[in-house]
Amino acid sequence: MRGDQDMTRWLLGRRVSIEASALLGCLCPSPYMNAIRVTGIWSGWGIEPTPLHLSLAHGNESTAKLLIRKGAVWDRPHSSCGGLTGLHMMAAGRMTEMIEWTIDQCHGLWAGTVARNGPVHDWPDEFGYWSLHYACLSEGPKEGGESWAAQMVPGLIRLGALVHTTDGSRIAQRVSEERKRIQEGPRPRWTLDNKAAFDWAQRIKDWEDDELVLEPEPALFAAELLQWGLAEAVAAVSEEGRVPR
Repeated sequence: MRGDQDMTRWLLGRRVSIEASALLGCLCPSPYMNAIRVTGIWSGWGIEPTPLHLSLAHGNESTAKLLIRKGAVWDRPHSSCGGLTGLHMMAAGRMTEMIEWTIDQCHGLWAGTVARNGPVHDWPDEFGYWSLHYACLSEGPKEGGESWAAQMVPGLIRLGALVHTTDGSRIAQRVSEERKRIQEGPRPRWTLDNKAAFDWAQRIKDWEDDELVLEPEPALFAAELLQWGLAEAVAAVSEEGRVPR
C-alpha cells in the first residue's frame, strides 16, 4: 500500500509469495468507491486483494510495474478476488499511462512474463463486468473526459477488451479458444504463486458448462452513467469493427 519498492524487492528476494492475499485490504476513501458500489466487488464477498490490487488501488504505479515484471498476475482473477483483475482496476482508476506501459511490456523484453497468458487479457468478474464496464464506473473530473476516453478505449481494446458484451456467441468462442490454449500449454506444478493459473483453468471449465452473466454493452452502459466521452469512443470502435493501433 505504501509503494515501498526496496521493501518489495527485499520480500520477493526472500521468496514471499507475490500473490499473497491481504485479509484487511481497504479502499475507502478512494476513486474506486463507485465501482465497488455498482459491482458489489470488495464490499460483500470476502475479497482478499493481492499486492498488485493494493498497489493499483493506492496509485503506486511504480510498485505495480515492479510486481507485474516479477510475474504478478494482472489479467486473470484469483478465486479470492471475486473475478477482479489488475486490468479492471487500471480501467476503473483511469490509469491510461499504466495501460500503455502494459501494452509496451506485452511486446517488449518482458513479454514472456507479462503476456504469458496469450493475446486476450480482458475477462469478466463474477458479476459479468468487463474492463470497459470498469472504465465506465471510473470517477474523476468532468473536464477532459473525452480526451481521457480517447486514450483509454483504444488501449483496452489492444489488450483484448470486449466491446460486444451481450454477444453470447463471441463470448463462447473466446472461452473455447482460451480452454484450448490452456489444454495445449505447459502444465505447471502447483505452487502458491501459480495458484491463479489453476483457479483460472477451473473458471474457464465452469464457463463452458454454464453461461456467463451478461451485462449491458459498454457504449450503452457508459451513456446510462452519463460518461458521454466513453460512450462515443466505444460506439466509434464498435461501428468500425477494428482494433485501433
